[in-house]
Amino acid sequence: KITSRVTKMLNIIRDNPNENLLDLLLLSAYFSKAKVPISMNVLIGFFDMCYQNIYKLVTTLQDQIIEDVIITNEDQDYFTLRSSIYASKIMDLADKDRLKKVIQRVAYNVPNEYIENYYMFKRSAYDSEMIFKIFKDVDEGLEFYREIYRKDKNPYTYQHAAMYAAKMKDYTEAFNFINDAINSTPNKIFSIQNVYATILFQANLEQDSSSSMVSMELDKSMNILESCINDAQGKVYHISTYSDQALKLNNLLSRDKDREYMEKALRYIEDTLITLDVNEAKNKRDLTYFKKQLESNLRINSKKTNNVQ
Repeated sequence: KITSRVTKMLNIIRDNPNENLLDLLLLSAYFSKAKVPISMNVLIGFFDMCYQNIYKLVTTLQDQIIEDVIITNEDQDYFTLRSSIYASKIMDLADKDRLKKVIQRVAYNVPNEYIENYYMFKRSAYDSEMIFKIFKDVDEGLEFYREIYRKDKNPYTYQHAAMYAAKMKDYTEAFNFINDAINSTPNKIFSIQNVYATILFQANLEQDSSSSMVSMELDKSMNILESCINDAQGKVYHISTYSDQALKLNNLLSRDKDREYMEKALRYIEDTLITLDVNEAKNKRDLTYFKKQLESNLRINSKKTNNVQ
């Protein structure tokens, strides 16, 4: 039902001769998905119009989707979608090339200080999974991340760029960006180490598995994750990655070492499940899933060993 409503709305606005209306809708969805309102300053920077013309645009869509937001101690207007549910649906159903151009205009035309709660905005607005769905040209996607980094030199921007490049199978650029992320801060950031390990694993998983160098790199990835588990807080994320890779290694190589990885992953999970609070339901589900997968694979390995004997 929501899909049909959003599709109809997109078609109506797309057919309007004023193309700025569709851009306003997509811009509103982009910001609402990031859980921040659009300020009048953002709209002025994005459209390069005067206040009066922008307000005419907003008024045209106001009855349908956009509403005012009251922010205390501010002397400008703010707007957002009436329903956050619509934001994701609009971005899913919109023309991806048009949506890409809207996102690029925000990056190139809108100063970060115009964006309300920029810290919250950037956590979602530059997410590699979303950019992967929208930017199908890897060079264009990576240039987008370079522009974001020029405006805000944050290692997490390069982390997302590395994840995006890895999804696009450009492992050379993925390693370049994740190394830049690591080198841009004197402190060890475990989420960045996790991404480095994941890229290292993915890049070598697709190589000749009989190569000793490939095996060495895969083991290096596991060792990095073990360090993350042992030294970092928020261990569930690292344990899930470690468990997933242990299962993949077992299916690919089936070495004694891979069985040991699975056994270690199972111990990590069992030790962590005991400590989880009742409000950590998702973490419990994730770890329980991997626990079952690991136990099943270990049982199969044990049967194979017994049959050989």
